[in-house]
Amino acid sequence: MPTMPRKIESRALHLIRGLYDAAEGRPTQCRSLDDLDVPQSVEAVRYATARGWILVESGNSVCLTDAGWRLTELL
Repeated sequence: MPTMPRKIESRALHLIRGLYDAAEGRPTQCRSLDDLDVPQSVEAVRYATARGWILVESGNSVCLTDAGWRLTELL
């Protein structure tokens, strides 16, 4: 059964919150997905990337964008 969009969005928001915490609230600080203490899914990474919340570098490293940082400040 495919993952529902709400579940993907929830995972994406959890991902950016985990990235925010790992980067101590600083945007554009890259972290390895493996080092984040959050459940991961390819769909959540794609969702967050498509919305401009994160950038993916070197396939496994993610950075919170300014837009992602602003959204996380509201969560």
